[in-house]
Amino acid sequence: MNAIIKKRNSIISALLSIIVPGLGQFYNGHLIKGFALFFIWFLGIDIIMFIFNLQYSFNGILFLFFLTLFVYMYSIIDAIVYSIKQKEYILQKYNRWYFYVLIIIVTLSMSFIVDSDSFIGVKSYSIPTSSMEPTVLYGDYIIVDLKYYKTHDPKPGDLVVFYYPDDPSLSYIKRCIVTGGQTVEIKDKTVYINGSKYTETSKVKYIDPNIFKRNNHFMMNQTYMKLGTRDNFGPLTIPPNHYFVLGDNRDNSLDSRFFGLIPGEKIYGKGLYIYFSWDSSKDSIFKKIRWSRFGLYLN
Repeated sequence: MNAIIKKRNSIISALLSIIVPGLGQFYNGHLIKGFALFFIWFLGIDIIMFIFNLQYSFNGILFLFFLTLFVYMYSIIDAIVYSIKQKEYILQKYNRWYFYVLIIIVTLSMSFIVDSDSFIGVKSYSIPTSSMEPTVLYGDYIIVDLKYYKTHDPKPGDLVVFYYPDDPSLSYIKRCIVTGGQTVEIKDKTVYINGSKYTETSKVKYIDPNIFKRNNHFMMNQTYMKLGTRDNFGPLTIPPNHYFVLGDNRDNSLDSRFFGLIPGEKIYGKGLYIYFSWDSSKDSIFKKIRWSRFGLYLN
């Protein structure tokens, strides 16, 4: 059977590499290189994170970002260069459109099946509200440690990520203030733990000079209506394995004053650091990016 000779198209090889790194190399007949690039891009970087725990620091995640970008760009450029260099190419058995489609389908399917967040132990979240200002701003993008509370108990001052009690499909981030066995009370916006004034571990923001006295107009959860309001609450003794959480923006936060205590099993993550920040209120794209917030650790 006569071999089919067909020149490689650099545009096709580039597009294939853009869709799936390594696929452009398959198109050019570089099977081993293609598999190597595909493995590094799809699994190799996750394995590096798993072994060296680079994802737990901003510098580590920055290194991984540039490594991923390098592999991606190398795959595209290499595919283009070799497509141009090869004047004549003998088609291989795998140089069929359905082979490329199969690889793309398998890749997309694996992306949905493989739980890389559980594997590498961190997850990225964007902040849609101002309830944790000034610690976390609206438009911040943060990394959350998914493994920390599997071996540790939440403690006062921690930034905990949990499932919202009234809708488990939503995740909230708040500051843990009180743990099981302690008694919390709020008097005119000041927090007291076991009768003593609570020493804030972070900067707290107050935007409303008004003081809400004890009444039933500001509570959402019927169980907690009699305990008070935003600014005057309690006293409430926390049962074991439950946590009282507050937003750092105390006058503008939906937290334990309104929806109640958080059971320990609902807490699944600890805020680590900010890796990106976007201020949508600014005009210029360069002003929108809050460069000074990159790499800020959450405490």
